Amino acid sequence: MKRQLISLFALTLIFAFIFSCAEKKDSLPAKPEVQPVIPDSIVIDTLKVDSLITEIIELDTLFVDTLMIDSFSIDTSKVIPSEQTETSFWNDIKIMGLKGNLRSLSETTYKAQDKFGEIVKGQITGKSSVILFETTGMIKEEQYFDPKGKPLSTKKNMYDSKGNKIENAFRPDGKLDNSKKISYDSKGNITEETIYNPQGLLESKYKYKYIDRKLTEACLYNSEGNISNIELYGYDINGNKTEESFYNSEGELIDSHKFIIETDEEGNRNVKDIFVTDGVENISWEKFSREGYRVAQGSGRSGDEKSSFTEYKYDASGNVIEETGNDPVLYLKYEYEYDAAGNWVKKTAYEKKSLENKIWLPKYITERTITYYE
Repeated sequence: MKRQLISLFALTLIFAFIFSCAEKKDSLPAKPEVQPVIPDSIVIDTLKVDSLITEIIELDTLFVDTLMIDSFSIDTSKVIPSEQTETSFWNDIKIMGLKGNLRSLSETTYKAQDKFGEIVKGQITGKSSVILFETTGMIKEEQYFDPKGKPLSTKKNMYDSKGNKIENAFRPDGKLDNSKKISYDSKGNITEETIYNPQGLLESKYKYKYIDRKLTEACLYNSEGNISNIELYGYDINGNKTEESFYNSEGELIDSHKFIIETDEEGNRNVKDIFVTDGVENISWEKFSREGYRVAQGSGRSGDEKSSFTEYKYDASGNVIEETGNDPVLYLKYEYEYDAAGNWVKKTAYEKKSLENKIWLPKYITERTITYYE
């Protein structure tokens, strides 16, 4: 989606911003001569957390692969302000909605079958995962496997002596795919992300600016140190994100989103994302309960925001127990078994064909094996 800036004044501001960002390319690091990027010593600093991906805790099925999120838009979906302060933080265990000091978490999903009235596991479906944690609650290593148990990918996280995070991603054959070094400021905000290829050469660099811990500007640089993309963010006086604007290297506006947040008398929040596609205004929205759970979401053209929608219900532990939607049509319910720490170790999903239908058929079973530090 391409769109020219209408206002000459606005265009001048954008080019001024590009110029200011371009001036900083002299600070780009020299191309390293070694691979992969490995620190001299590993020091875990629990106060340096990926604060940009922890603004909203999404539990269970709402947790959308946050572990594997890459920049550029590391915060574009988080529009409700965090309750995190400079003296508190969310580690990876809390982000995932887990309890206790986990050592490891393995997860496998199977097709569910009804055998003589008993729900049993069938074939493995989708990918399986193994996640290892530091004692600080931060992820140390992630491994993913296909249904036959063959490795798909591995990511190992390390920390240098300053607490900066280094992510090394590996291919199925065990060879390095890329390395990413993440730098933080004293408040835990990500200030730079630098990506290196398997040979240790610079691929790209991301630089971020903040005001009161809110991301306001982001610049993407290519391997030559030239700007590729720019993102600008705006907020209201309550810290809620109100707009996003995306520009190319020429200062042309290529995409934009406006956010409207409405709160009812019961404290529920409705977040609307308004954007234009092919000249048509569209809206996607999410509704959150006062406890912070996403209870509904939908999308459609302006005036028909519910052309596609999904609703959720939760149990007392914050896990989704019912999910209904119209596009695609779905009626799902979930049953859980928990360990002594309060984490679910087995989830069974059922589906039915229509709202009126009273027959729930087993769909899949997900099992977790969780170990804890003593």
